[in-house]
Amino acid sequence: MSIHLQFHSIELNTDVDASTYSFASGLNAVIGSYGTGKSSLFELIKFALGARKAKIMPTVRQRLRSVVLDVTLGQNRVLLTRNIGENRISVHHENGTSERWSAAGGNLPPAGGRLLEMLGLPMVRLSKKGLEKGEPLTFFDLYRFIYLPQSDVNLSVAGHAETMLLRKRKAIFELAYGLSSEQIRELLLEISALEAKRDDMRSAANAVERFLGEIGAPQESELHAAEIEARAALAEAETRLQAVKAGAYAALPGDQEALRSRISTLRIAAADTEAARSVTVAAVRRGESLIAQLDVDINREVRADAASTALSGLEFVTCPRCLQSISDRDVPAGHCLLCTQIQSSSTTVGHQREIERLTAQRDEAVALL
Repeated sequence: MSIHLQFHSIELNTDVDASTYSFASGLNAVIGSYGTGKSSLFELIKFALGARKAKIMPTVRQRLRSVVLDVTLGQNRVLLTRNIGENRISVHHENGTSERWSAAGGNLPPAGGRLLEMLGLPMVRLSKKGLEKGEPLTFFDLYRFIYLPQSDVNLSVAGHAETMLLRKRKAIFELAYGLSSEQIRELLLEISALEAKRDDMRSAANAVERFLGEIGAPQESELHAAEIEARAALAEAETRLQAVKAGAYAALPGDQEALRSRISTLRIAAADTEAARSVTVAAVRRGESLIAQLDVDINREVRADAASTALSGLEFVTCPRCLQSISDRDVPAGHCLLCTQIQSSSTTVGHQREIERLTAQRDEAVALL
């Protein structure tokens, strides 16, 4: 497996002008006296690729406005444009399409992930304590094998002197040279998660064991002996239960068929009785409703008879409330001058007869109930 990564040029833009530095295929040498910006040039390449901690000199950062990097990543030739002080990277592909990346997360695709994708390397994660999904490998883990800062010369190659980076160095090296794969890294991540789960369960088990020891709980061997004894007692109880059941069946009367027939007959009779009871309850409720209605009718007739008796001799010619004359009201014959409703033709004798009839009907309903 080989990774094709080639820088073609870098363009530095200020408010005044622009400077372009081109790189030929093969070996390139950037030479110059101390302080002329050789290291800054490589740091600006790193910045254009999406690094968040590129070491750009203050004077350069103050005057520079943007960096444009022409680079080939695998089979993709792109122009990466990044403004100083911004985390967004504008990406223009050779086929005319464009997209945007982010150097600091967010909603845009991360630059480190997209660079790995263009180089044909899988996006994998390494196990890390406290992170359930692990820690992702990015392009800048690979970049340590590509760019050695001046400060690391004679001290560290690809970060090998930093023990915290050892896992990432090893993983990215294996991926770059085909010694590992995405599936293997996923399996290693799963193994790490299972080992962490195993350790947690061991810690929980030890805590439980200490707690049981502190409260004087029996040991496992004692519990095992007690379990064997309990199982033996259970088997003996099961044997005795079967013997009791067999004795009980033997003690039952011989004429089982007649007893079952009698029970069946009683069940049918009980069901018929329950149905009759339901019918009777419904009839009682209807009778109670009828008696209540008759009570209402009797009370109405009693009130009508009382009103008829009390007002029979009165002929209203004025309103008893406002004292205005009502004798000239145009009310049809047989209607009340006050309320204009039809006057009842019933007499006291008629009311008494209706009351007697309703009372007799009520007494009959009570007797039936």
